[in-house]
Amino acid sequence: MPDATTHNPSPSDLDLKPGLRPATIAAIRHFLNTYDWSRPEIEALLDDARALKKSPSGDALAGKTIALVFLNSSLRTRTSFEVGARQLGGDAVVLTPGGMWSLEFEEGAVMLGEAEEHAKEAAKVLSRYVDLIGVRAFPKLDDWQDDRKDKVLGAFAAHADVPVINMETITHPCQELALAMALQDRLGQLDGKKLLLTWSHHPKPLNTAVANSALMIAAKLGMDVTLLTPTEDYALDERYMRIARASAEAAAELDEGFYCSRWERATPAQRAYLEAMAEEDGDDPVATAGVAARLGRSQSAVGPHRDQLVEKGLIYSSKRGTVAFSVPGMGAYVERAAP
Repeated sequence: MPDATTHNPSPSDLDLKPGLRPATIAAIRHFLNTYDWSRPEIEALLDDARALKKSPSGDALAGKTIALVFLNSSLRTRTSFEVGARQLGGDAVVLTPGGMWSLEFEEGAVMLGEAEEHAKEAAKVLSRYVDLIGVRAFPKLDDWQDDRKDKVLGAFAAHADVPVINMETITHPCQELALAMALQDRLGQLDGKKLLLTWSHHPKPLNTAVANSALMIAAKLGMDVTLLTPTEDYALDERYMRIARASAEAAAELDEGFYCSRWERATPAQRAYLEAMAEEDGDDPVATAGVAARLGRSQSAVGPHRDQLVEKGLIYSSKRGTVAFSVPGMGAYVERAAP
């Protein structure tokens, strides 16, 4: 089983603009890209999505308002966000060019051009009115080195006082979640499954956000991804290639692991490892594993148990109700969560 913690490359490895650092900005957790989130966190989001799919109506957003800033057109994303907000009891305010002031996104810009307002001010003002901001802003495709800085998303994330969600810029993390759930629902566990990623010719340059995202989420979830292009010149941006390689390398480290469905079927070596860990902490290995398994759908609920397992080399991962403990050099012990 892949080590879930290594599917989240460090900011220094990703060549990101400071405003897009994977982390909490001013104690706020944004959803800008899936590589900012660990595999267990992504799996937990998918579990929540499945629950909402079965029962979409609720009051989770009662009394909440979200601002949807669409600087580019949308059909599915806009509809899903507006309908989703209302189904959960909230309200959505949609802002589009022509219906709002034009914005400047460059830090330190002198406001003497066409832009009427700076994104810094817009983010602060919206934060006073709403509980979440969604942003869609496609690259201009004139200068990729400038486009890859993702300035629009970065400006909102850096200056907003509420969470910001990427509704597609140079990546499309929300569509990544939809893709991941569809693949899991049809193929089951994705570790080791093969995915061929390619696209057809178009007479003009197009945004590669969907391709970037498909590559990253498939690799994060353990798939064996092949990118098919006419030549290497058509490969995706090296940032996303690097993220995918890091995920693939992490998966390969424990590729020799195996799975067993019950504690009783763990190998003597695995049992000895867990017992030694439990003895050192004055705990019972079966109880510790069972508690973590039963609480597996909530990473925060595992609490100190997860910290123990990570420190001892046992990595917790939520996989549609399954909790796994990878024992270095010994494969993996897996216990399914109680219904």
